[in-house]
Amino acid sequence: MAASRTEKIRTIFQRCERLMRSGGLPESEKPLWYDVYAAFPPAVEPLYNRPVPTKTINRILYPEDLVRARYYKEIYDTDQVDLKNSAVPTISNKFIDKYFELRKMDQSNPNLFADTVNALRNEGVKLTTWEERENVAKLFRNDDTASRKPDFTAEEVFGEDTVDPKAKQADDIDIDNVAADLFK
Repeated sequence: MAASRTEKIRTIFQRCERLMRSGGLPESEKPLWYDVYAAFPPAVEPLYNRPVPTKTINRILYPEDLVRARYYKEIYDTDQVDLKNSAVPTISNKFIDKYFELRKMDQSNPNLFADTVNALRNEGVKLTTWEERENVAKLFRNDDTASRKPDFTAEEVFGEDTVDPKAKQADDIDIDNVAADLFK
C-alpha cells in the first residue's frame, strides 16, 4: 500500500492548508487546532528534519513530595477538596506544614511522622491510618478481603534517581535525609 511521505518535507499545518485550498478538506472539517496554530504559529517550524535539542531536563523533587507520598501511604485520607477555594488548606497540606515545623524543632527525631500524626490529632484534625480503617472494616464484615491500602515505594513513585547530588544547595533541606526518615 502506498503512503504519502509528505510529513518529511511539510508540516501537518501546511498539508491541511494545501488540502483546504485545493478542496480536498472542506472548511467544515477543518481541525480544531488549525485556527489557533494560524493565529499563534511556533517560533521554529516543527519539521521532520529539525535537529533534536540536546537540553537536559532536570528532575524536580521537593522534600514535601516525599512527605506527601508517605502520608498517602500511611493515612486513609477522606478529605474533600474545594477547588474553588484555595485558601482552605487540605489535611495533607496541614500535615506537611506540621511535619516541617516539628522537623525544625527536632531534626534527629526518629518518630517524626508518628509525632506529626499525634500533634494534628491533638489539634482536632481527624486522621485515620490505613491500619485503623481496616480494623474497623473487619468489625463490619466477616471476610478478610485484600487491603485497599496503596502499596508503593519512593523509587516507584519518583524513579530511581530521585536526587541529583550536584544540584543541592547549602540552604536546601537534604532530600536524601528526608527520604531516609520517611521510607524506612
